[in-house]
Amino acid sequence: MHAAPLRALVISFLALSAAGCGKESASAGDTTSAKAAESKPAAADSATANKDGDAESGSSETKGKAKKKSDDEMTVERKAKDYITTPDAVFMYSFNESDAKDKAEKACSEKTKGDQAKQATCMTAAQKKFGADGYHFTQDDSGKWYWEVVQVTKNSTVHNLHRVPIEFGTETEKSIEVKVVGKDEVKGAKTAAPGDTKFEVPNSYQIIMNDPQNGKVVFEAKLGLLGDQSKRKR
Repeated sequence: MHAAPLRALVISFLALSAAGCGKESASAGDTTSAKAAESKPAAADSATANKDGDAESGSSETKGKAKKKSDDEMTVERKAKDYITTPDAVFMYSFNESDAKDKAEKACSEKTKGDQAKQATCMTAAQKKFGADGYHFTQDDSGKWYWEVVQVTKNSTVHNLHRVPIEFGTETEKSIEVKVVGKDEVKGAKTAAPGDTKFEVPNSYQIIMNDPQNGKVVFEAKLGLLGDQSKRKR
């Protein structure tokens, strides 16, 4: 009589144990699934961040290319004629940069035999031998171009020693030809008027001509001399 109830009790206990183990297994499985679910949004966020980063990088690169193109389009390339015809520039003779200085130093040293005062006087005289102070290239209201050979006095008055009509010939990046096409407009000029000349234009502030007798002759731009037209004498 007692054996049957005992057997039923054992079966009930085993059934309860199996049910408990099943719940624990399911719970463990749910935890793993939850962790996997949590990792998926993180991976998605990372992918989104990388995509946004790539987009920003591409945008910056595009902007950089657009800016470079804009800067290139705004760059204006100036040629030799643009520099030599700068409206307010007088190209003044630079004795120190010209070949004449080296020749004068040698000749004066032979004459003065080390006398510094005589050497200075000799060099000053050599500098004045060029005759003119500078050149100016100007255009009148009708569009005609002129080459003016000028001299500047101590009170900054600009005198025209010569004023000849010109045309511009062959031009390269660093040089330009100036051709005289008419008579000197300065009456009673004491020196010979200039003739056809090729000027080297190495930069924005210098022009250079090569003279058969004097070698390299350098002129450097000076601004402001023509500002007061009341002191301009033609």
